[in-house]
Amino acid sequence: MKLHISRDSAVYFLADSTARPQCRVPLANYALLLWFICGASANIRAAASNSVARVWNERALAAIRVDTPHPPAQARNLFSLSVCMYDAWAAYDTNGAVGYVYRGKHTADDVAAARHEAISFAAYRILKERHAYSKTFTNTLAADDAQMTALGYDTNNLSRDTSTAAGVGNSVYDAVSAWFINDGARQTNGTQSAPYPDYPPSQGGYVYINPPLATALPGITDGKDPPHTVVDINHWQRLKIVNAIDQNGFPQGPLQSYLGAQWLRVRPFALARFDATKPWIDPGPPPYFGGASQRQFVKEVVAVITAASHLTPDDGVTLDISPGAYGNNSLDFAGAYGNGSFDIYDGQGYTNNPVTGLPYAPNVVKRGDFARVLAEFWADGPNSETPPGHWNVLANYVADHPLTVKRIGGAGPDVDDLEWDVKMYFALNAAVHEAACACWAVKRAYDGWRPISAIRYLGGLGQSTDPGLPRYNANGLPLITNL
Repeated sequence: MKLHISRDSAVYFLADSTARPQCRVPLANYALLLWFICGASANIRAAASNSVARVWNERALAAIRVDTPHPPAQARNLFSLSVCMYDAWAAYDTNGAVGYVYRGKHTADDVAAARHEAISFAAYRILKERHAYSKTFTNTLAADDAQMTALGYDTNNLSRDTSTAAGVGNSVYDAVSAWFINDGARQTNGTQSAPYPDYPPSQGGYVYINPPLATALPGITDGKDPPHTVVDINHWQRLKIVNAIDQNGFPQGPLQSYLGAQWLRVRPFALARFDATKPWIDPGPPPYFGGASQRQFVKEVVAVITAASHLTPDDGVTLDISPGAYGNNSLDFAGAYGNGSFDIYDGQGYTNNPVTGLPYAPNVVKRGDFARVLAEFWADGPNSETPPGHWNVLANYVADHPLTVKRIGGAGPDVDDLEWDVKMYFALNAAVHEAACACWAVKRAYDGWRPISAIRYLGGLGQSTDPGLPRYNANGLPLITNL
């Protein structure tokens, strides 16, 4: 079975290299594509990858770790890189694979060497283009050059002669760059100090409704004299943080900006919509204060407070995080929260290890330790590859695991590291880019409230539990014992 990735948002599964498509799967279900590419059977085999695709993926992740975080842009960059590598690989395929953007077909006496070179030139050029907007562009661009040189290639080879592998790689880059350059991310409008800027207000750019929240001061104020408070708690509020730095220590202005506000307009991989002002996947508006959904608004604010209370390691609460007790959650569990509980998962784990057939040993830890590790991993600290990069690290771990057998969809013959990697990265980063577009579009379309703002706002109103106690306000926070 062969894979054909099409720009019309579908995956074609081909019975042989010359057949017409046998079935067409819309990629609103792009998770199925990820499973098709990355599904693997279990067997004992060393599987560490040293493919050239892995080399350039690691180069991209290393660059993210020293840059100012921008998750949606970094998801876009990882997908662009993955398209370059897959299309350069597919250019030499004779078994039905066709590139996503670049559709040219070429031959070479040594296909493995040609693929290695073409992938390197395509990957190198797309990373150089994107890293020009990095906060650490001087060192990052030099590292890109050093990687190319270490692979034995001339960074000054600009040939577009597709009878050569370098020419194929450079041509793949041209096509992929042109495909993404006008996708709505406003890449070419940015600079190293202000990459990926929003549209100006006259062109539909974001306009702040609320004054900023000065985090160093009590209450919900911007700290000015006279102070200004929130205008509409149902809308997002940026923060004002004195001496702010990002995760890698770069100084930030005291006023936070809206990162990725224009991502409502960025073209995803396969999602479709009929109204450009609506999210790609529309969950509906968040609950609002002062309306029919106010009860849910308060529940969600209390849930955030409850989750924050679980970060302490000193409350004596432990948790068994063994697969025998944790995980196996249903996807439609509504959760129980908002009254001091925070039960958002209903899984009870798995009975036995599927490899050994034996029960899992308990792994009891402090709940606070576990919660902080999860929060710090996804919230990101120094030298983080940010959430889009995290998924690539996890995918690389799976690819290198000795129990992974590299069969596409878990069936058929083993494939080599390069084929596995280019298909895995394409599927994974198409999904990650898709998720970034979907997530940031929802944020921009509904301009939803910020938890810290809502917590301070409701707390400032008072308590809503007992009219006989001080500072009663029916719209305030409920009193919950030990919270």
